Amino acid sequence: MEVRGGAGVDVGDVLASCADVAARGGEQLAPLVRMLRGGGARLGEPMRLAVVGQIKRGKSTLVNALLGEEVSATGRAELTFTVSEFRYADTPQIVVHYKDGTESVGFAPEQFHELTTRDSSRADHLRLIRKVEFGIPNSLLHSFHLVDTPGLGSVHVTDAANTRDILGIGDIADGSERYALEQALAASGRDAAAVHHDSAAELDQADAVLYLFSRALHQSDHAALSQFIGTAGTSLTPLKAFGVLSRCDQYWPDRTAARDADPLDHDPLAVGDQLARRLLDWAPAARTFYTVLPIAGLVAAGATQLGEHEFEWLADLVRAGGAATAIRRLRDPARFATKEQLPGVRLPVAQRRALVVRIGAWGTALACRYLDDGLDPAQVRQRLLDHSGIPRLRSLVIRHFGNRSTLLKVDGVLQRARAEVFALRLAAQRAGLPVAPEVDHVAARLEMLHDALPGLAELRTLRRHYTGELGLDESEVATLLQVTGEHGPDAASRVGLAADASAAQIAQAARAAIGWWAGQLQDPMRDAAEVAVARQLMRSFERIEAEATTSDTPSESDDLEAPSCARP
Repeated sequence: MEVRGGAGVDVGDVLASCADVAARGGEQLAPLVRMLRGGGARLGEPMRLAVVGQIKRGKSTLVNALLGEEVSATGRAELTFTVSEFRYADTPQIVVHYKDGTESVGFAPEQFHELTTRDSSRADHLRLIRKVEFGIPNSLLHSFHLVDTPGLGSVHVTDAANTRDILGIGDIADGSERYALEQALAASGRDAAAVHHDSAAELDQADAVLYLFSRALHQSDHAALSQFIGTAGTSLTPLKAFGVLSRCDQYWPDRTAARDADPLDHDPLAVGDQLARRLLDWAPAARTFYTVLPIAGLVAAGATQLGEHEFEWLADLVRAGGAATAIRRLRDPARFATKEQLPGVRLPVAQRRALVVRIGAWGTALACRYLDDGLDPAQVRQRLLDHSGIPRLRSLVIRHFGNRSTLLKVDGVLQRARAEVFALRLAAQRAGLPVAPEVDHVAARLEMLHDALPGLAELRTLRRHYTGELGLDESEVATLLQVTGEHGPDAASRVGLAADASAAQIAQAARAAIGWWAGQLQDPMRDAAEVAVARQLMRSFERIEAEATTSDTPSESDDLEAPSCARP
């Protein structure tokens, strides 16, 4: 894939050239060579979206929900202890990447769970695995690679017995579930530090991150998130990270509601929204996450996985005593899932329990209501999915991350290259040796590349906005987000016009914006930071106006170039 910046610079060619130069510097430059070549190859691939958080925060459930199929193992003791990367493939295929750099393709798709979840009989093998790559024919994976990680935590503790607190297991109220998790960790053959390390390593390689909280922000979540921000915060900003409250299903039913109130009038996602706003009041979270979204994970994952037999069970609940009776019984989920006999309910307890495990009490109640309203299974699945919050998350991910995908990938490559160059220079200084000339050559070429990509300056301005450095008002923030691609990378979207706007209309809108921002440069009340923003935005609109003036045919949008225009 060709990715071009200003003056027709091909980013992939520059990275390949830099890798060739670095290769002449000997073995000590090998990490830089690998990083440059790997970064160049990544430009032609979909974005890597990593799902991270502490153990048992619903990461695998969210992956299943996003993909609309059950690919990651979930359950009390079914824990992911190996990094799993889901990519698009026409037919299912597995590639196992080992820590010694070797790969193996000799595994059947049915073995995926064996390679990623705990099993004491396979612990020695599991310890050798760095990542399992699973190719599946899922259309979402044309846009993103999804990465499911084992679990983050704060590993700076002195007592190894605190494993449950390190990874957040101690916050889980159910004692039997907590015990199962501890046993699963032991059976995996890995300690808390290793689990954390593998998850944290994915942050640096990810183009975008979904950080999961279970529901409220527990004390161990605070510790893990503080370390998460501290170790990766230099590169993680709201441009790259979303927060997700993953288990909002559990906020139903409302224990305080009157007995004659309709239980389905209570929306657990509304409770999640309140918690999300409270979380964003915590300054470190506000500086790290673009937003925090509430998700009903069980409803989302189960909606697309309900089978015919499960719909028969739901229909039986409705036929026996009516949907209203079933919903009333579901107000006590534990009793509904464990009591052998319930008035007005003839469905056996094993099936009732299976439904609550599959889609939660809220999902079961919603499904009963919709079946009673005459909806067919396909319609019920869609309604459940709509309630879950997953469509909103997918849309925001595609809009916020996808519209800047190439820029984010290039920016990530350049940041990692700079870090590698810095490490090489520091190592030479400490050894009292001169820096290899290849290092300086690569550094200079990368800086020239950075300067040739005007979109990276826009990213830098956005970062400064998200970290609170800029004093823009609401309308100025809206313009900043708009022109930097929040609503679409094409020229019309970036000047606030409809997709079918003509090149002349785009040029006119850009000129009006240029005039307004030029006026802001003359405002004596603007401080230096605000003047720099005004100058940057004026240049962005000038690039749009220049292309709209000289181009009358549409071309494929590339967020590293001046954006393409619609036909006149």
